Amino acid sequence: FAPIYFIYKMVYDWYSSNETFATSLFIVLILNAVIGIRYHMKMRTLSIKEFIISTFTMLAMVLGVYLILRAFGNVMGHNVIGDTYMRIIEFITLLYPGSKVLQNIFILTNGKHPPLFVMKALYSYQKDGKIQQFISTMTGSDSDNKSNPVENGETSSTGEDLNQPENN
Repeated sequence: FAPIYFIYKMVYDWYSSNETFATSLFIVLILNAVIGIRYHMKMRTLSIKEFIISTFTMLAMVLGVYLILRAFGNVMGHNVIGDTYMRIIEFITLLYPGSKVLQNIFILTNGKHPPLFVMKALYSYQKDGKIQQFISTMTGSDSDNKSNPVENGETSSTGEDLNQPENN
């Protein structure tokens, strides 16, 4: 029982010191599943098997990337740079499932919600990864008046059609 207790203690200690992030991640992952099911039910494309596989695949990818990036951050220590890095990797970790939720809601509402500036900021961040530009767009201090990638039928950095939802 010692190895099981050791793992439990590690998870418990991590959760205690990262409660806000852990709760946020849990909520985003649940919303991703619920909104994804809703979308696929509406489109009559829901497959329970694909849903389960894609949900566990996303969970593994999100946790894997977080753990790797967190390991890099562990060597930075507790200082301004290390703490900022940790907040950035939490943001990146939440953004992957969170962006899927927002994209599917945008499609389900025929582009009515979330607001266009949110989608513009999201697509811009996904394209170039510039966090400061994302924050500037979200706060309205972005002076770039490019049109929305969704309206232009553009594709994401991976070549996916931005008008189509991602599998959940």
